[in-house]
Amino acid sequence: MLSTRRARVVYTLLFVLGNMCLAFSYGITGPTLIDFAEIYGVEIDEVSELYVSRSAGNLIGSILESFAVNDRNSRRVLVGALFIEGITTTLYPISKYLWAAHITSFFNGLVLALFEAGSYVAIANLWENPNFPLQLHMLGYGFAVFVVPFISEPFLSKSNPLDAGKLQQASVSRIYIPHAGIGALCVILGIALAITTAWVPYPPKPTIAEKTDADTSPKKRDKVFETTLVILLAVMSLFCVSLEMTFTGMISSFVIRSDLHLTKSDGAYLGGAFRATFFVGRIIILILHNLPLTLVIVFNLVSALVSSLIFVFFVLSSPYVVWVVNAGLGLGLCAIFGTDIAWVCQYVTLKHWHMAASMIGVCIANSSPAFIAAPWIDSYPMILPYVTLALSTILCITFALMLFVVRGREKLGSK
Repeated sequence: MLSTRRARVVYTLLFVLGNMCLAFSYGITGPTLIDFAEIYGVEIDEVSELYVSRSAGNLIGSILESFAVNDRNSRRVLVGALFIEGITTTLYPISKYLWAAHITSFFNGLVLALFEAGSYVAIANLWENPNFPLQLHMLGYGFAVFVVPFISEPFLSKSNPLDAGKLQQASVSRIYIPHAGIGALCVILGIALAITTAWVPYPPKPTIAEKTDADTSPKKRDKVFETTLVILLAVMSLFCVSLEMTFTGMISSFVIRSDLHLTKSDGAYLGGAFRATFFVGRIIILILHNLPLTLVIVFNLVSALVSSLIFVFFVLSSPYVVWVVNAGLGLGLCAIFGTDIAWVCQYVTLKHWHMAASMIGVCIANSSPAFIAAPWIDSYPMILPYVTLALSTILCITFALMLFVVRGREKLGSK
């Protein structure tokens, strides 16, 4: 029989591995998007609408999480989510038809949202101070999205996607192999979590002293202040994830169709460069988790904005500039999502509706590539640099507004 602490460690590690599987399932779509278009016999703007169906599934999953999941059934939900995640991830490249892929994408998004939200809640309830476990949880995500482009690249089609100006049929695409591997990993982890749930008693929630009304000043109970800050948090989540999803989802198409004329393999490796700095940034944040959160966010925003400016003005001067932009954006976006939530928690006590607002922003953002870049990426590839700069600028403005809103406010627990 494991001790309570060891049981917490075991469950936390399983949830971290589950978050890695989630990131594999999310991240493999971008590098294999062109092969999807070839397999389904459609154009890039059409296949990119898979982001929309997956986002719709994310939204439904988030809503279900808010009222249908509780402490009694949460482990069963997480196990089931892993199994369905594995099946749907495997089905993507063998669906053959775009309409079937949309159905797969919807249910994939639904269970991804259930697992993501449920695992965060589970880890938060396992530990009295969940900061380090949650950072480790996010590091698992960063590791998976870092390696997934390298996993997918050897299996991409070698056909010329621009022969005669149109996408051609893929005769040698083998992307079903990495999809099947990720699906099998999800199922294996689901079995491991099911066995652990059956044989290892789930640790009780740690006792945490709760604040009373006497501990809270009138300013901290100001509903206008609270609502305004949470709305800005949702906007921050929306545009942060929009920037990440649009850039990683469209960078392969950009380097192929722009005057750079790079290959699909180059696009996959460029995605890897982005994820490498994303992953390294996560490690740095984990090590330096005691840094002021404002400083962390400002550093990330400056890195994203400067990289976006380089992307707009210098990207066509040399292929090497694309690598620099990838690295800068990966470092810039590595810690904004998540750190912004922790930053808001300094001023208001986090509630379920706060997270619901943030997750709705994320759900909308997951479909953004289909609307703000994909329709024009074929005819005007430079749309991607301009969109990247616009989103980076909006992020900086949003955080500036957040700083303005909290001016003069005491942090929770301060005297």
